[in-house]
Amino acid sequence: MFRCLSRGLLQLAVACCLLLLALPATAQWVEGHGNAVVHDHDRDINKVEQQARNAALRNAAMQFESRVESHQTVTNGVITDTRMTVLSRARVQEVRNEVVSRHGDRIRVTLEARLATDNDTEDEAMVACGGEPINRFGKGVAFAGFHVVNPGQGGIGRLEGLDRAVPEALVANMQGAKLVRPFAATHLAVYEDARNAPTRMVERNRLEQAVSTASEMGVQFVVSGVVRDFGVEAPDTWRSSVLNNLRRGVGGLNRERRFVVDMMIHDGFSGAPILQQRFSTSGTWDKGPGDNVGFATAAFDQTPYGRQVNRLLAIMTQEIERNLACQPFMARIERVENDRVRIAAGANNGLRPGDTLALYRTERFLELPGQLPELQNSRANLTVRQVHPDFASGEMGVEGGRINIQRG
Repeated sequence: MFRCLSRGLLQLAVACCLLLLALPATAQWVEGHGNAVVHDHDRDINKVEQQARNAALRNAAMQFESRVESHQTVTNGVITDTRMTVLSRARVQEVRNEVVSRHGDRIRVTLEARLATDNDTEDEAMVACGGEPINRFGKGVAFAGFHVVNPGQGGIGRLEGLDRAVPEALVANMQGAKLVRPFAATHLAVYEDARNAPTRMVERNRLEQAVSTASEMGVQFVVSGVVRDFGVEAPDTWRSSVLNNLRRGVGGLNRERRFVVDMMIHDGFSGAPILQQRFSTSGTWDKGPGDNVGFATAAFDQTPYGRQVNRLLAIMTQEIERNLACQPFMARIERVENDRVRIAAGANNGLRPGDTLALYRTERFLELPGQLPELQNSRANLTVRQVHPDFASGEMGVEGGRINIQRG
């Protein structure tokens, strides 16, 4: 539903009521205290201070999050050994207000530490984004069909169907990714004519097709692309003749083949581009002119050219993960009833009961119809109470009508 405001503001309440992850609920400041004893043989006071500092950090970590593990050894039905361990997965992000004092033979350190739960399943590369922790929620990404500029280049080797095979290969590479949920949408075409890609956009590079695809698939981002070139460098090499056959056999002809693809990532809510990048490689095509190899087949993967293409696809996959890792998690609002809200994201995205999300609205100005929407914080938070595989619901502490939060 659209509503016109008196100051010329057009506010979209359905598709534009978004949920953004606020600062992780696990991160907070905790005060810690630590002591260390100065012995007569201690000549390095700085080392003793560091021991007290470490003790203060441990004290803060145990207050923040800890768990107890107990291990017992049973021999012939009798407990012969009991061990209890106290562990903490807290990670120190920042320390402030540190005070060091000495009382007799003891050094005392008091400090405040900003702590967050360290997820053991995350890679070290996922520790921070501009100083803030990466949220753990999986973002839905649709992979649309890629446009192939010159399909006829696939005649040598019968490399056909790259419009679907390339994005499907990226989807396969993304399986198991921690922060991305890939969906194949290769039947949908973002670019109908590569001559207009990526320039056929609404104001400020916003693609209506990308937004439509995201809405149809229920995802947050759309990956699309254009296969610019996958032809051989020297077509004459593959002409059928006795001389060419002999020269190919001894490596006397140019058998290199190119692979050039433009890949784009667009935000599914606004259509704004997040990544526009060209990737290219080349490799030796060691098959005969009449061989029916196919693209992304076992025979293709065994060729030097196929191995180079697969390496490039792996690099493209890494770029997708890298560019989306620090993007905020968003989900559309499906239903609002009084102070209860249902959102189009659930356990499959990593949501859990108790998670807190910030409610945002998007705003558009009538005098700027092509302008990208602006996100406005409603200053209300949603606390997740129930989680299902593909949706979740919770409470926001205020009726939706009072802050103009509506079904999206």
